[in-house]
Amino acid sequence: MNKKDMENIAKGHSLMIIGDECATLYDLLQNHDALFNIQILPYVALYYDSTRDFFKVNIQTDIDLAMKDIRNNLKLFNETYSHISKRIEQEDVKQNEYFENPIDKSLTKSLGLFFVDDRKIIGNTYLSNIELNMSDLEEDEWSSYSYSLGYVSGQLLGTLYETIKDNGFEFLDTVNIDRKKEIKCCNINTNNNNIFNNEISKEMNIILLSILGKINFVKYYLEPLFFKNDSWLFRVRYISVYYSHRALKKVLNQLKDIDIVKYKKISSIINEDLFDTEFRNYTMHYGLLKGDKFIVSEDNFDETKLWVGLVEDCFGKTYKEYFAELLTYREIIETFISELFNWDEVVYDN
Repeated sequence: MNKKDMENIAKGHSLMIIGDECATLYDLLQNHDALFNIQILPYVALYYDSTRDFFKVNIQTDIDLAMKDIRNNLKLFNETYSHISKRIEQEDVKQNEYFENPIDKSLTKSLGLFFVDDRKIIGNTYLSNIELNMSDLEEDEWSSYSYSLGYVSGQLLGTLYETIKDNGFEFLDTVNIDRKKEIKCCNINTNNNNIFNNEISKEMNIILLSILGKINFVKYYLEPLFFKNDSWLFRVRYISVYYSHRALKKVLNQLKDIDIVKYKKISSIINEDLFDTEFRNYTMHYGLLKGDKFIVSEDNFDETKLWVGLVEDCFGKTYKEYFAELLTYREIIETFISELFNWDEVVYDN
């Protein structure tokens, strides 16, 4: 296969993936639920910035730069533990000052937790503020800021959707937005509550809740919306587990001197074989060329496979085999973190 043929194949399949994922996000954003949109916006920003990069769009407006920052904030858990902890600590100070009860500080509730189903946490306000760069905004600015981001990204998706459709691309229906769930909130005092685990620091509690929220948002909210296999859903599954895995390793390193059986147990089942830095790079971009070489080998290239054989190339197993192992590992992470908290103490706000 000559260079030109490889470039054409790579570009064609990138455009196919971009088209499919555009349709998926277009359908998901019909949800119009503010809390859902806050949770999904980092992944919208990933699509927004990565497609601009693929099409070599060089114009940079304030919104474009904001979306790039949000996309990069998906990688928060790739930072050192001290960096992550410091960001959480800074957010805690800001929110405790902002929401401070002037009469009784013990009544201050600065951290909002988001849940679906039976107390399945899917996010929290601290992580959302950090990811969306909202920490320094005043409360009356939040609405206009998030609206601007949503409006511009919606315009991009709408334009791409119509352009791709006008060029004869047939979208695959994979989402049933009517399956959306009610998101419930519980606001707590980070210095005095019965949900946290008292054996670890406040910051570590919030980091673990953030890790759990990331994988649970995909598992308990996003996945039930899909009735078919989907490229975008696999992308966010991988990204959420990859960065949760990275963060959990850093947490466990902080706990290595604590004589608690369950901490040692999870350390023994960390699965490095499921993660590949090069594959992670592909999940954050849409190009299928590395230099002038098509990244999928001829042996594994198959248009009927998800991502045309990239999974098989990187991990040496079929997509179905890899996917099953990834979800099993996600269950292990979820179970371990969930058992650390006192979910019976969650009381939803009215």
